[in-house]
Amino acid sequence: MSRENYERTIKNKGFDKNPNNINRKGRPRRLVSSIIQDLKEKGIVQVKATDIIEAFEMLFNLESKEIAEIANNDNNPYFIRRVAKEMLSGKGFDIIERMIDRVHGKPKQATEITGKDGENLTVNFVPAKK
Repeated sequence: MSRENYERTIKNKGFDKNPNNINRKGRPRRLVSSIIQDLKEKGIVQVKATDIIEAFEMLFNLESKEIAEIANNDNNPYFIRRVAKEMLSGKGFDIIERMIDRVHGKPKQATEITGKDGENLTVNFVPAKK
């Protein structure tokens, strides 16, 4: 919209007398803090790392039928439904492996290297966390 058209649309709408009321930058962006405040007012609480670990550990004990019920229940939190659906998908083993790594950490990997003189050296490798 050109400047002329813009001024024509606001003419006789109070802005010609009070140009300080014009919000030239548009509506201000919503900040994360305002969204957090809205969620708190709705009764939504923050999820702690221990809650995620506990949820994963409980999902490990469920039968596939129970996981499907959780995945298909729209009243469950999205996070839990999504994890349950991924567990049942074709990539289920990969998801479960990642969940185990999240809960218990990746196992240490040891590599044995033999030097020129026949001396053995063991190197422990701990994978970096993602």
